[in-house]
This record gives sequence, structure tokens and C-alpha cells, in this order.
Amino acid sequence: MGESLTSAVELFDKHADLYAEKYMDVSRYQEGFDKLLKLLPKKAQLLEVACGPGNNARHLLDRRPDLDFHATDLSEKMLAIAARNLPEAELKLADAHKLNAIGTGYDALIAAFIFPYFDKEECLSWIQESTKALKQNGLLYISTMEGNYADSGLVRSSKGDELLTYYYDESFLTTVLKEHGFEVLFKERVKNENGFDLILLAQAMQ
Repeated sequence: MGESLTSAVELFDKHADLYAEKYMDVSRYQEGFDKLLKLLPKKAQLLEVACGPGNNARHLLDRRPDLDFHATDLSEKMLAIAARNLPEAELKLADAHKLNAIGTGYDALIAAFIFPYFDKEECLSWIQESTKALKQNGLLYISTMEGNYADSGLVRSSKGDELLTYYYDESFLTTVLKEHGFEVLFKERVKNENGFDLILLAQAMQ
């Protein structure tokens, strides 16, 4: 596990309740989630890594109760909150880096804001592993903080905590996805407090 993810887990444990309160509403990402839901077959099997308080999963399950939802996180406190929010989902304490150890055969993977805690090498490795975890024509949903990788560094939160944060631009991520056999189906930028969040939905074509 990388230094940034280790620090992130510690902070999410520390501020789990505050994070859940602030980010439970994910309606501003509605368009990307709608695109994902329209493409999923009935009773599709989904895996979300680093699920946090279960905000994304709850949003999706409220619209598609038929989904077979699996979710992981490395923060025990976040996972406890997710368990309360997602009684119908299968939850597991697991490292998002070790995707190949979590399972295979998923119709879709959700990676919501894990790349800010992955350096470039970890990001590349994770996308490569995702091809093994997905079924043929499986879907990959990614959200991350957009920016130049060269600007990555320590970011201080409103609580005074510092966290090593990585930024990725659309060109880099779409190129890597295409190199690993994905077709990018949807792209969107959503305004955040300091810039833009980048949303990508891709399909495994191999």
C-alpha cells in the first residue's frame, strides 16, 4: 500500500462521520451514474473499491435494487458506516491496490476518487488489473480530481490535516484506458470547491 493511501485511510478513520455527512449526497454526479445504470444488465454484479460511507452504492441501489453490489474499503470506520447504509450489499475490508485479490467476473467496477491517492505507477497497475476483474464488455466508472500530475503534492484540509494528493488529466487517463482495451463511452467535468472532478465511463472491449 502506498504512502498516500496509508495516510488517506488514517484520515478517513479519523473523520469518517464528518466525511459521510458532507459527501453522502452524490446527486451532482447523476449524469454519469445514469449512463452506467442504463448499460448494466439486470442483476448485474458490481464492485466498488474504497466505497467510503456507501454514498455511491446507496445512490445506485435506490435506482436499481436488482443490482448485486459488492463494496470494499480499508477504513474500518468507513466500512462500519457503509454497513449501516447498505444492508443489502456485501462488504469487505480490503486494500484497493490489491484488486486481483478481491474477485473477478464483475459487470462493472467503480473507482470513485481513489486515484487522488495513487501515484502514476499505482494508477497504471490498477487499470491493468481492472481488465482481469471485469467480464468481457464490463464497465469501469472512474472519478478523480482533474489537474496536472506535476502539480501533485501535499494538500491541507480545513481541519489542518495534510495529505499527499495526485492529480490526473483527461488525456492521460483516456490514453491509458485505450491502451488497455477500453473504449471511453462518457466524459464529464463537475465543478468542485477548488477546480473540477473528472468522470469517465469506459467499457472493456477485450
